[in-house]
Amino acid sequence: MLWVVTACKPFELTPYEWKFGFLGKFSYKGHFNRKYAEADSAELAEQGFDVDISQVRGWSTLGYFKDPVLSSMLALSEGELAELIIHELTHSTIYLKDSVNFNENIASFVGKKGAMQFLEKKFGKKSPQMNFYLDELHDDSLYNAFMLQSTQALDSFYKSQSFLKKDSIAKKELKSTFIKQKLLQLVNISFRNKTYNTEKIKKLQINNTFFMWYVRYNIQEREIEKFWVEQCQKNWQIFFQKLTSI
Repeated sequence: MLWVVTACKPFELTPYEWKFGFLGKFSYKGHFNRKYAEADSAELAEQGFDVDISQVRGWSTLGYFKDPVLSSMLALSEGELAELIIHELTHSTIYLKDSVNFNENIASFVGKKGAMQFLEKKFGKKSPQMNFYLDELHDDSLYNAFMLQSTQALDSFYKSQSFLKKDSIAKKELKSTFIKQKLLQLVNISFRNKTYNTEKIKKLQINNTFFMWYVRYNIQEREIEKFWVEQCQKNWQIFFQKLTSI
């Protein structure tokens, strides 16, 4: 199991970054022992950062070692498992130093597209496995779009003059109220999985690190989709050739 620490400035959406030599900067740091993750988190919290510790379903060694397959992965649907494996393998193919958001957005896109192609080839275009995964993607798309919109709204809120002139205590109260009011709007989204919004709300971390996850993994999805269609003609060979030449 891997625990990932993330941190962010308390009143702006600027992530804390760690430097790892020739690999560059990362806006997250992984630990195989939770106590070390907690120590990192506590140190950053003392400095005033918003912090979070999350378990991740998989990770990539960027091709330097064999990537792990965890027993917890077996609980995923066929589509989710394919997406996760393809996502992590993408990091071994495309990695741009000091560009976490680019790397993760690319891997997220390739993971989803690759999973759909895998399911179609293995089970069929109209198979239960494909339909189940498409429902998952539908709900995830609605949820991610809402979170990205909320992230943009929160960013504008932090930059507003009415917020900037407040002291830190007032800012904390305003921030908490703003986030809670935003997240309550999740119940208005029509998910295909009727328990989707409830499950998400229970897992929310009410601080800036939560919102930065969606910037890190999803904010460039439309741009990448356009690039994939218009410049690559939905051809993986062209797609990877163009990206690896950056």
